[in-house]
Amino acid sequence: MSEELLKFVCPSCKHTKLECVETNAIISYEVEVYENECFEYGETIIEDSEIDCFQCLNCGYVLKNKEFNVKINENKEVIKWIKENCSQL
Repeated sequence: MSEELLKFVCPSCKHTKLECVETNAIISYEVEVYENECFEYGETIIEDSEIDCFQCLNCGYVLKNKEFNVKINENKEVIKWIKENCSQL
């Protein structure tokens, strides 16, 4: 079974990129330090984060549950919101 990519269209600005905003994240990097004070950062490791919301990458429009007027922070709710608010044609 192939999975279809859902199409997000922002109702405010019509852009099509959605971002997930996370809070309380612990972020760490491997670091190489050079004598000339240059630092090279390796792969990013993110731990213990919580999803705060999903929003339009362009304008910051936050997806909300219409019934309760609260920010959506669960994957299943994002799928439901996109299917109800964005044409998939």
